[in-house]
Amino acid sequence: HGPYSWVVRRRVKELHALNDHLVTQFKNTAQELPKFVNRLRLQLEGFRHTDEAKGRLAEEYLKKLLDVPATRFIPAVLNFLAVSRYSFIRELGSKYTEGFVAKKGGGHRFRLGAMQCCRFLTNNRRWCIIKDTCVLLITNVDDIRTVLLFDSSFKIRFGEDNAGKLEVYFLRSETS
Repeated sequence: HGPYSWVVRRRVKELHALNDHLVTQFKNTAQELPKFVNRLRLQLEGFRHTDEAKGRLAEEYLKKLLDVPATRFIPAVLNFLAVSRYSFIRELGSKYTEGFVAKKGGGHRFRLGAMQCCRFLTNNRRWCIIKDTCVLLITNVDDIRTVLLFDSSFKIRFGEDNAGKLEVYFLRSETS
């Protein structure tokens, strides 16, 4: 797939979900998915295989999946691989991470007394690309909505939310 290579850190459950999505999407079409998936499912569910063997089998399956032209640009596949068309533009710098985020709207909150129960209504789902020089927020229709350029005082910290479940990126500018 060209001069590009990347590491996919996903769980086996996510690979099964991708496979199930593709099987249902291509159920009534003449396009065939790689036959490797049935063997992969059986081998991944067995306990006798090491993590390296599982990773190798998953890599082979994904390579065969990308060789099928009809599956390359399906949003579920792009989301699984965490790539977009902006991932391969070298002028933007090297990619740190990419994926969907829930962006909170700034400057407005719905206040209903002391409970503030409608605060969740201000979240927007955006595709976020964090590169070494900038952060891009993109809508579902590939419109770049926000670009944050980095300088030397800009820091990125990875963490968890208060419940310890979601991945959170903290962006901070440490100016004096």
